[in-house]
Amino acid sequence: MLLLVGLYLVLTIPDGLWKEEDAVREKSKSNMTALYDAQKYYYSKTQSFVPSDSLEKLLTFIANDADLARRREIGALTEDLNNALGGVLDVDVMQSILPMLQGIDEIKGDLTYNNRYLARYDGSGDGPNLMAAKDEIATALESFQEGSTHPNFHTVQTYVDSVNYLRERLNDYPLTEAVTLGQHYVDSLSAYIGDVEVSEVAKEWGSLYDKIAAFVKMIKATDVVSVSNIADRLPKFNDQVRTAVTKLSGVNLSQGASSLAAKSQALAALGEKFGTEAMADLAKEEGLLQLSEVDSTLLNLSKDNFFDPDTYDGEQRYIMAYRPGNSYLVVESPNLLGQFGDKVRNATKPLVNLSLYDGLNGVYTALDSSKSEMTSVKDRYRLGRYNTDIILTMKEVIAEMDNLGSVKFVRYANDLKEFVDTVQTTSRLSVVKPMVENLVQKADTLASRLESRDVSDLMERLTYFGGKIQKLDSLIQNSNIPARVRSNIKPFSTQYQDVFGALESLKGSLNPGDAGKIRTAIHEVFQDVEEVLNGYPEKVAVVFEKMHENHGFIENGIKSWETSE
Repeated sequence: MLLLVGLYLVLTIPDGLWKEEDAVREKSKSNMTALYDAQKYYYSKTQSFVPSDSLEKLLTFIANDADLARRREIGALTEDLNNALGGVLDVDVMQSILPMLQGIDEIKGDLTYNNRYLARYDGSGDGPNLMAAKDEIATALESFQEGSTHPNFHTVQTYVDSVNYLRERLNDYPLTEAVTLGQHYVDSLSAYIGDVEVSEVAKEWGSLYDKIAAFVKMIKATDVVSVSNIADRLPKFNDQVRTAVTKLSGVNLSQGASSLAAKSQALAALGEKFGTEAMADLAKEEGLLQLSEVDSTLLNLSKDNFFDPDTYDGEQRYIMAYRPGNSYLVVESPNLLGQFGDKVRNATKPLVNLSLYDGLNGVYTALDSSKSEMTSVKDRYRLGRYNTDIILTMKEVIAEMDNLGSVKFVRYANDLKEFVDTVQTTSRLSVVKPMVENLVQKADTLASRLESRDVSDLMERLTYFGGKIQKLDSLIQNSNIPARVRSNIKPFSTQYQDVFGALESLKGSLNPGDAGKIRTAIHEVFQDVEEVLNGYPEKVAVVFEKMHENHGFIENGIKSWETSE
């Protein structure tokens, strides 16, 4: 008995836990989508976003938004009209005719679509003349629908089709016009329905039914069946029409006319409602069969959407990250980020004060001094009055100095420093994940450079700057600048030597032992990211585990769970 109980638990508990995890995950994604849509809608109206601790403001705004309320009211009026027209189509006689029309349309469509296959058998070779049979059926279908032997049925089917078309396309009509059209169609149906030539319709379709059935047999005797499913589809719709004709034969047409008259009165009452002072302004708008997905989301937004459904870390609101004056927005799951942030900060603690940073800052400081001196001399002596080449060369070298970050060693070091500084103040996955993924290869390269104290690419770039500065000094000395001014301008290359001194200090500050710290820290953070995405386990019923995971984020409309799938 105990064995059976244990087996039952093993089979049922994990399945229940998986379903619960899936439900929580999907609920969280739905919450973030709702909040993102609500925030963007709010931004479209106010050019601002709502912080996480004030999300209730979104509910108040949505409740008082006139545009949204108007669309909801138009949608409600459209639903009223849609239901009224649906009631017309639900009348027994309509339920007989509508499937007939739909079946005939499908048959005609199949004949047209498959013409290229049927044309292989046009009577010019062996096999049945499918084209001749197809043309005969198409002509008979047109004759049936034109109704020379049953004009009242022809009129009725036209109005049935019109009611159905109107109902499907209420979005294309002002509501006042649509309700008037609907009433006209129903009144016309009421007038003709009692005189429908049921026996003529049944007789004519009986003949058509046999022709289509014979045509299907002809098709099945050819290789058309290997390239088309027409031989399967035609019998289906042929039977659909025959069933509808049989049903029509058993309908009480007088009762149908009475039912339609009642539906007409309902439409008339709806038309009066649309014409009232309270509704007239709304009813002049085109119908709205379905609110947009965003509108539906906004109208269903509640305080429940503000919180991640997984309370493993306690009840937490979703994170809202944005930049004032900018449409950039991130809505992010807070789940597990507290523990995750602690792990990341602990992993990167050895990287906070690497000597590399100070050494590189020394190079930047020396370069800034050179740039400041060049700019100061240019302005003090108004060098542009004498020689434009001097100004152009100076601007060029300053711009290139500003781009020192393009040097691989500098870029990798700066990326590492930015990452370490960033994770001290944020644990958001939308920030940390792409940064650490970007650093994985760079960190290993940078570590190797530290081990060998290799700054050759930086040395090459600084030497290049030195050559440009010597050229600038030469331009100044050989220019038409007055001698008394030239004598006051000290060579820029003299001060620039401080840059090489800073470079030597940087090389001396590089600690090969830091290489291991960098590799270890970045690897640990990468593992921490994988862990928080895969989930932290919680013991359930002693031997089972329930997983808690971070549910991702939406950044500028991009959903992290879609890009990672």
